[in-house]
Amino acid sequence: MAVSLVAAFVGIANYRIHRELRIFLYYSFFSLITDLTEYMRYAGGMDKPFPMLVQAWTSVLFMVFEFLVFSYFILSNVKDIRRRRAIKALSGIFLICFVMGIVLRRQGFANYWEFYFWESIFLTIPCLIYFYELFTSGPEGSLKALPAFWVITGILMLNCSSIPLYLTLAYMGKYLFIAYNLIYLLYASFFFMVIRANRATG
Repeated sequence: MAVSLVAAFVGIANYRIHRELRIFLYYSFFSLITDLTEYMRYAGGMDKPFPMLVQAWTSVLFMVFEFLVFSYFILSNVKDIRRRRAIKALSGIFLICFVMGIVLRRQGFANYWEFYFWESIFLTIPCLIYFYELFTSGPEGSLKALPAFWVITGILMLNCSSIPLYLTLAYMGKYLFIAYNLIYLLYASFFFMVIRANRATG
């Protein structure tokens, strides 16, 4: 929560400098709201229905917003038409599968982390497409001066590292809190990359 708050302040400070990063300011605020619902659930009782429902719905809505933000940002930094179409197709497939999952699942959001697992897979592929284009065509100038390089590196790190965690959450048992803390650390590392992107001068 602290890192996302810092990222929000950095985003406000650089609002007029990096226009392409403005969307991550809103992303930071949504992340803060999601964290607050998590704390509300702990304060109101882990097993009480209403705090659980609020926290689950907020997390799922955040995931959808996150997927759209990340996909749009990656797409806006890929130039090749065929690669852009591939990213759009992946985004469409994920959203269709998400809606079908919401409609067909019977246990509500009891295992909403499953959505995050599939989101991570469908975001990793566009990141790889971006880096393939970046390194085959050659970057324009220094990589350190490209805000998109830092952000998409953060997106790739976040999602690649999350896949094994989400895949094994159901088997963690009493160590589940460790997995959650690792996921929070991954999000913290992503926000650090966003902060670094705001410092880029290119």
